[in-house]
Amino acid sequence: MMLLQEENKPKNVKEALTFPFKDIWTKAMEDELESMRVNKVWELVDLLEGRKAIGSKWVLKIKLKADGTVERYKDRLVEKRYTQQKRIGYEETFSPAVRFTSVRLVLACCIPGS
Repeated sequence: MMLLQEENKPKNVKEALTFPFKDIWTKAMEDELESMRVNKVWELVDLLEGRKAIGSKWVLKIKLKADGTVERYKDRLVEKRYTQQKRIGYEETFSPAVRFTSVRLVLACCIPGS
């Protein structure tokens, strides 16, 4: 791949989609959405009357190899939790992601003789 210069990194989605690497970012976003669909990350529900949904945004990163070449274009769709108000559905929001090492640690603590 090519060497990446700091000024070539997009600052936001709008810039990424008008960027010379538009097709690469579009593919990365499609892959992220497909992964979320396959893993059933969210469930569509009706919004209660008088409530607003929490927004989301894309976080874009370019992962580089040690020699400075592009390893991959990475993006994540994340919620804007800073817009959430305490006591209004606050306890209902969670992240289903977990590290495998964390699961192993919990299981090791629960299993007798470990």
